[in-house]
This record gives sequence, C-alpha cells and structure tokens, in this order.
Amino acid sequence: MKVSSYIDERKSRFASHSFFGFLYDSSVSVERRISFLPRLSHFVMSFADISQYILPFESPENDLERAINVHSEEDANHWQWFINDLKRMEKSSGGLLTDHILFLWSGENKNGRLLTYKLISLIAGQPAKMRLVAVEVMEAAGNAFFEALADVTKEISPALEYCGELHLSHETGHTIGSDEELVDAVEYSPEEMKQVRAIIDDGFLAFENFFTELEENTRPR
Repeated sequence: MKVSSYIDERKSRFASHSFFGFLYDSSVSVERRISFLPRLSHFVMSFADISQYILPFESPENDLERAINVHSEEDANHWQWFINDLKRMEKSSGGLLTDHILFLWSGENKNGRLLTYKLISLIAGQPAKMRLVAVEVMEAAGNAFFEALADVTKEISPALEYCGELHLSHETGHTIGSDEELVDAVEYSPEEMKQVRAIIDDGFLAFENFFTELEENTRPR
C-alpha cells in the first residue's frame, strides 16, 4: 500500500470519530458546539512552536528539507487566527493567570498536551523523509477538522478566522507547495516502512485521543 493511501485510510477513520457527529448536531447551539476552543489553546500555541523550532531544518541541504522548511514557516502563523477567534467567542477574558495555567495543565486536558509531545517525538531528530510523513498526518487530521469547523461555523457573522474558511483555505491536507504524490515519490526501505506506519498510527491515535477528550468535556450531559 502506498504511504498516501494508508494516510487516507487513517484519515477516513479519524473523520468518523464521534466528535465530528457532535459538531454537526444541530440540536445543540453552535456556540456550545465550539465552546471547546479554549481547550485547544495548549495544542495550537505549541503547534506554532513545533512549526517554528522543531520541524524545520536549520541549514537545509536538499529539496525535501527545503520543502519541509517552507511548510513549517507557513504553519507557524496560524495561531494568530486562533487568538482572534477566542477574543470573539469568549464571554469574558477575566480570571487569574494561575487559573488559566491550572486549566490548561489539568488532568481533563492532558490528551491535548500529550498530542503535542507525541508529535515532537515523531519529528525531533528525524530525517526529512520521516518528518514529511508526520507533516502529512498533521495536515490530513487538520484538513478533516477544519473542513467540519468551517461548515459548522459558516453562519457566524462576521466570519471566524481559525474556525472558518480563512484557515481552511490554508489547510490543503498536504505539505505546502506539494501534491499528495510527494510522500509516495520518496523511497523507503522495508525497515523504514515500519517506522512510517508507526508514525501514521501513533500520530492519528494521538489526535483521536484528543478528540475523545474534547467531546467528553464539551458534549452536554
């Protein structure tokens, strides 16, 4: 099976997560359905750090390393749209800094943090061909999520940025500046393919665990 085909297979499984069903549950107000946004904070801001400090190569030596750097530079700035949406949707920005810290590092938000740490472990110190696989996993999961978010929030006016079409237009589902065949053009040995599949499985599992956590903390009981 081609690498892109296996990623598509895992993306399809991810997109069937029950959290997506909750996002589309019209019996619940849109505001309640996206009330999980503050719980994304640790991941969104950490993802910016991953894109700026972990994913890129300091001195790229070939086209693949340069492609990774181009992608990471673009992804590093999406957090600004998230902050703008938070300001729009939050009823109040009050509260002590210590309260916000305790909330983000609480047990009920641990899977968001574990997702960050898992992605770092899949990327740090790896050659470009393996970082590319991790990027494709992140892009596939992000594309599924932001397609749903943009659809669910399309009636909100003025339009949201991180949750809306603006962000979705930058989430192609693949590495920036490439098409879905790039990852299939890379040669992987049989031993490397085991690592490739592990990156895909571990990455999607971490996203799935995070979405389970979001649903548990957001769905009305």
